[in-house]
Amino acid sequence: MPEKPRSLQNTEIYQMMPQQIQSYLDNCTSSQCGQVLKLIAELTASSVFDKAIKTVEAAAFNDAHDQDSLKSLHRRIFSEVLELDPIDASNGILDIAPIVQANITDYDCLLTGGTDRG
Repeated sequence: MPEKPRSLQNTEIYQMMPQQIQSYLDNCTSSQCGQVLKLIAELTASSVFDKAIKTVEAAAFNDAHDQDSLKSLHRRIFSEVLELDPIDASNGILDIAPIVQANITDYDCLLTGGTDRG
């Protein structure tokens, strides 16, 4: 009879998980392990089990254990990101001189309750 019969390591689901995920869950606290398992269930419901497992593998690589980090990793890995072409700035677009020159002492005077110098 196992020492903790209800522990995750004694379940069939745990035995079905890849070795990397098992190692990751072994390094989590009980609370973190519960959060990770809930997130795997959520991600599996919203996408597929393989994506949930890839997210946890990335979390193991980055040593991330909290639920927010796992969600962020999942979004970063699987979200559609619009790839934009680089902007050609060689034609002087970024060399525009400012139109208005600000006098910072006027702002200081306004903020300290002084009178307008204009």
